[in-house]
Parts: sequence; structure tokens; C-alpha cells
Amino acid sequence: MFKLNPSVLILAATLSAGAAPAFAGDAVEAGSLRSYPGVRALLFAGVPLTAVFTPGDCASAPPGTPPVKGGFAVRDFIEVAGSNLSFSNQHITLRPDGTAVLELAQYRLLPDGSATVKTNFLSPVTYQPVSPALSFQCALGRGLDFAL
Repeated sequence: MFKLNPSVLILAATLSAGAAPAFAGDAVEAGSLRSYPGVRALLFAGVPLTAVFTPGDCASAPPGTPPVKGGFAVRDFIEVAGSNLSFSNQHITLRPDGTAVLELAQYRLLPDGSATVKTNFLSPVTYQPVSPALSFQCALGRGLDFAL
């Protein structure tokens, strides 16, 4: 059974109520965290966060990027000290033609607030790529957000 530390619950309640965060330089706007130190501190405190990706808002989005937005709970992550926080997600999704594909998404958040998101689309039967991989250069608050 998973058990949260009471101080984590108090922190989460404080942040979700819009109170000033306990982390220097952190900004909470409409429940979204927009700083590497804030995201890092909450992840290591065990506070559940949702990563919200909007590829069309990323600086490197090619023209014609579909107006999609989606997110998932960040449960597993790794930090390379002084370098980045990384996490990933995999799920079955449907392409516009109705074909099911396995989408693998890799996220890398850097201390300067920039982020790289790479997506691969594979056949759920053969695990072979069904289209070229995509890579997006984003920033916290512009293409990649975190919410409590």
C-alpha cells in the first residue's frame, strides 16, 4: 500500500490552493509548474504531477502540426545530477486513418527550463516503426507544462 507523508499532502494542498510555493523562484500559474527546481522538488517529494504536452506550442513544431494536447501522470523518472530530469510514457493511440499504433514518448527537462520531447510510433504487433520519429524542442510553459 502506498502511503504519502503528511507534509507532502500539506504542500500539495497549499500549491493547489494557489498559495505561494515553498520553492524559491518557482511560479505556480493555474496549477502549472514552470520551473525546473519546482518540478524536481515535487517529483522527489512524491507529489503526483501531470505532464501536459502541446506539440504545436513548441518552438520546433513544423508547420501543420495538428492542434493536439495531451498528458499523463509522471510516475517514474530519473535525474542525471546537474543535467536533466527524464521520464517516458507508452500507450496505444489511433492515427487519423484509424490504425492503432504504439506511441513511445521520451521527455527530457533541462535545468534552464528547456525540454526535448521525442515520439516514436510503432506497430503494436511487430514493434517496427510505422513513421519517422518526431522530436520537439519545447520550454516549460511553451509546449510542456506540469500540473498538480
